[in-house]
This record gives sequence, C-alpha cells and structure tokens, in this order.
Amino acid sequence: MRRTCFVCYGADGKKNSLTYHEISRKVEGDEFFLFLSRSRPEDELPLRELYRRIVSSSRLGHPARFFRELAESVGMEAKDGQNDSWLDETCILMVWKKGDEAFLFRNKRIEPVCFNSGTGREDSIQSLEGRVEIGLQKDGSQVDLFDKKYGDHFTLDQFRVSEDVQTLLFAPSRDFVRRNREALLDSVLFPSFDIPASGELEVDTDRSLGAMHWGRVKTVSDMPERKKRGVEIMKASKPMAAGAVALVIAILLIFKPFGGDRDQSGGGEEVLLAPAGNTADDNVEEITSDSDAGDPPPPVTIEKTPSSGRVVITEGWKKKFDAAVTSSPVICGDNVTFGCRDGNLYCFSLDGKIKWKYAASTGVGATPACVGDRIVGADYEGNVFCLAAADGKRIWNYKGGAKIVSSPVIRDRAIIVCTMDGRIISLDLETGARRWSQKIGEQVWATPSAGKDYIVAASTDGSLLRMTLDGKVTWRVAPGGSLHSSPLCLEKEDLLIVGTDDRYLIGYSLSKGMLMWRYGAGSEVRSAPVSSDGKIIAGTEDGILIALDMNGQLLWKKDIGGAIRSKPLIIGELIAVTSYNSKLSILSLADGTIAAEYRADGPIYSSPAYHGGRVFFGSNGGFLHAPSVTTAGG
Repeated sequence: MRRTCFVCYGADGKKNSLTYHEISRKVEGDEFFLFLSRSRPEDELPLRELYRRIVSSSRLGHPARFFRELAESVGMEAKDGQNDSWLDETCILMVWKKGDEAFLFRNKRIEPVCFNSGTGREDSIQSLEGRVEIGLQKDGSQVDLFDKKYGDHFTLDQFRVSEDVQTLLFAPSRDFVRRNREALLDSVLFPSFDIPASGELEVDTDRSLGAMHWGRVKTVSDMPERKKRGVEIMKASKPMAAGAVALVIAILLIFKPFGGDRDQSGGGEEVLLAPAGNTADDNVEEITSDSDAGDPPPPVTIEKTPSSGRVVITEGWKKKFDAAVTSSPVICGDNVTFGCRDGNLYCFSLDGKIKWKYAASTGVGATPACVGDRIVGADYEGNVFCLAAADGKRIWNYKGGAKIVSSPVIRDRAIIVCTMDGRIISLDLETGARRWSQKIGEQVWATPSAGKDYIVAASTDGSLLRMTLDGKVTWRVAPGGSLHSSPLCLEKEDLLIVGTDDRYLIGYSLSKGMLMWRYGAGSEVRSAPVSSDGKIIAGTEDGILIALDMNGQLLWKKDIGGAIRSKPLIIGELIAVTSYNSKLSILSLADGTIAAEYRADGPIYSSPAYHGGRVFFGSNGGFLHAPSVTTAGG
C-alpha cells in the first residue's frame, strides 16, 4: 500500500506541462515525481530539453546531491540571448520520496500550500514535520549559466511524511490561486469527487498544477488507466514508469478564499423555462440511526457542561450524496431544503424522507431562500430559479450570466442576488424579471443583507456599501482587505459588523457608514457574524470563536480547533458552529464553554440550521447530517 500519490491536473496541461511518475517495485522503494510547466510558448524547447535530461539521468545516490547537480546544470538549456529568464516563468518541480523522508526541489516561482486533513488547517510548507531547507548555493554564482545564483532560482526542502492525511499543492503563485480558486474548489478540493471511470479530470484553469498527497490512498494498481489528457506523458523504459496518476483527494478547502479577476460575461437575461420534473433520488444513500429496532445510539460526544445544563448530541439520520454539500440547509415549513454540488436542490422531511429534488444546470453551493410557498435557489452557472415549495416544480428561471456562490436574499417581493463578476441583481419574486443590476466590485462572495429600506453588500476588492432597495448607493467604505464575510446589520443599534481578510471585525454606523470600532481578530474573518443577548459572535480562519459586546470589546473567545467559515447559529442559550475540523460544536453563549461536540464524516463549510431538536448541516464528504441535540437541567 502506497501512502503517497502525485497528482497533475489542469485544462490546458496538454500544451504546457510535462510529467513523469515512477514507483519502485519494492514496497519500501523510492518514488519519484517530475512536473514541468511553462507559461510562455518560447520556453517550450528549453523545457523539453530539461525534461529529457532529468528523466534520463541516474538517480542513484542521495537525493540532495542529485538535485544540487541538477540545479547546476539547468542553465545549460538557456538559449542564446535568453540567459536564464525562462526559469522565472516556468514551474519546475521534483519530489523524491525515500521511505518516510521526502525531498522537494522546486524553483521559487512555485508556492506550496499545505493542508492537514486531521486538524483542518491550512499552512505553509514550514509546518511540515521535520522540514529543513538544504542549501543549494555552493561556490560562486555560476555566472556562465545564470544571471542569478542558482540558489536564487531554486529551493530544496527535506521533510517527513507523517501519519497525518496531508496534501501539498504546488501553485504558480498565490495570485494564480486567487484567480482560479473556484475552479480548483469545484473540481479538486472537495471530497465529493473520486477518480472518474475514464481516469480523466477536467479543471477549468489556464495552467496545469502538481500536487502531493499522503495518507489513505489506493495502490497504483487500483487506479484506472489514465488517458493522455491534461498532461503530455512520456513513458520511460522502467516497468513502473507512467504518467501522473489522477487522484482527487477527500479534503476540504485548501485555499483561503481570495478574490479573483476572472472575466465573466455580463448582463443578465430573463429566460422563462418549462417546469422541471420532480423525482425521488434513487442515488441518495440512506444512513440512519432512527430505527424502530434495537437500542438507541449512545451520545456521540459529551464534553463540558455549560451553565444552561448538560448537552447531549446523539446520531440522528444522515444522507449520502455523490458530491459535497456546501450549501447551508434552510427550514421551510416542515421540510429541510439545501443544495448539493451534484447539481441538485433537495427537499427532505424533518425525519429524513426525500420529498423532491430539482436538477439545476450545475452544482448548487448557495443556500436557498424560502418565503411562503416558494423557494429560490442559484447555481454555479449563474441561474436563479424559483420553485414551488410543495413539489419542487420550477416556476421561472433567470440567467444571471456569471457564477453565483452567495445566497439569494428575499425582501419585499424582490430577490437580491450577487454574482462572481461583481454584480448585484434585483429580481421580481413573482415573475423572475430583472428590476435592476449594478456592478459593485470585482467579485461578490458574501451573501448581502437586506432590511426595510436598504441592502448592504461586500465585495472581494474590499468595498462595503449600502444601497436602497432600488439600487441607489447611499454610502461606500473600504474596511481594508478582501471581504468574504456576510455583513450583520443591527437596525436598533444602528450598527453594521463585517469581518475582513485583514484580520479584523469592524463596526460601522449602519445609517451613515461611519467607523465605530475595530477589533483585531488575529486571523482572517470569513465567517458571517451573528448577534444575541448583546453579544456579537463570529469565527476566524485559525479556528477561534469570538464574542464581542456592542462596542467591540472582547467578552470571550474559544479555540474550536479548525477554520470557521460557516455562520454560527444561536439556539437559546447555546451556540452551534461547524468547522473544517469536521466537527459540530455546541457552546454556551454566556461564556463560550464547549458543551458538546459531534464528529462528522468530513470538513464542513455548511452553516447549521435547527428545528425540532435536530441540527442540520452538510459536509464536504457529501452528507447531510441531522443529529439530535438535547439538554438536561444541571
């Protein structure tokens, strides 16, 4: 059994990348992975020459020596007048694994992003166990080959492949991650995907990427045969040489949600479509503990006891889907409704029976909105659709023209929806006709807030603005950094709270947009704040749940153990919050004491909903969970 796997993916990889993956026949033998990718056509020839040299070179001896000698010889491929400038535009990556030791050679253009699935945390390569940087600089600057010292071009790291489940993704730059984040999340970084029967992956990026994953992987012999797609595969003479294995790993968000500059089509168009049929989902796997037979299941976890009494969480029912459930569920009457990345919007009864499903054009990550007898959802192709709550039949569909990840908001028979090309759109609830559309920023990730006479929205380029319900901007501020946190509006207190990527929770006057206070949260705040009993609650990227008073003063904070990007839920004197360490945590609102925890099947992006003693939330592992939460006086 191999504990590591090397991955290559990218829509344009056939044109710009070369990969080679070799595994020893011996279980304890070495693994070698080579990944080269260019960004400029003129770098094709030197890249191919380098590829041939590396593949044909002997790898006997210590990896550090091989990589050092390779660094010295790379400049030989610089052509007349080109010097070594092509090295600054090319991704060069080699991984050599010997037992539990791994050696990673890369040019400094590559930025590794490390994710530990056990802790739910993202970090840099410096976090890897036993990591040391091996110096490449020896004598002189090799001026005959390089404009720079080769140690300025390359870096060599040695680290230990731990027992944890971890992934290193090798991105050209953080800017590349920012621009292509959605494609990477949709196609690679959620555990909703397995290896397709064809062995192919389609990732809508303009570059191909390499990755290294270890822990709970299949043997190479178990992998389906891979076609020549996405990378150009050059087989070596050794029996085990092959193109990079395409494995999509069961993890959650590796990337922090940066803003993006993807060019999307503008201008929405109203399209009225025929109603879609509704059928029960034969592909939904039922996993339930609510059986009439046998004893009830024991509490999943019982932690410390808050002042409100002893809290017990027991396994209720859960449903398995073919893709991640990142949409947050909503309670609509006696049903729970949510979207799934498999392209459907689902409606279940509160006891776990499927009522209907609606097939959208593509994945549904936005949380649906429910009002009266209607449900409004949105998908990744930019469709906004209105359904009958009773049977899921489509009433109308509107094509928004760009991807939608934020959730629709309904106010005064108007639907407010934001798009990933930076627009905010108002639609008529009855007909789906567009009332108005306004460009407000680069991308809109956060769900807007709507009140009796206003809309507040935030964009990834750092704009926070208030507008009237007919689209007129009344004020605009720049809190600093990208904004992914949905704003909280408290009308009675004339207060608006928003989290920023600059690691602040900030309070503004809702009516005037004036700065009221600023609290340093210590990490990016992408969780939507909530408020109850004079407290403001929000989570951070480093897993801290924070409680502030209305003046921005700290009341308490609690380490949940994993990044919090969901919206906390107030349940009486308790707070329910989900996190990327695969846990639902129940805390005391009064002092933040953890009352109980429930371990889900995988990392969680979905925010919880509560009804009838159950907490509902989705997971990136493709489940909708519905554990029971009870309290006993104490």
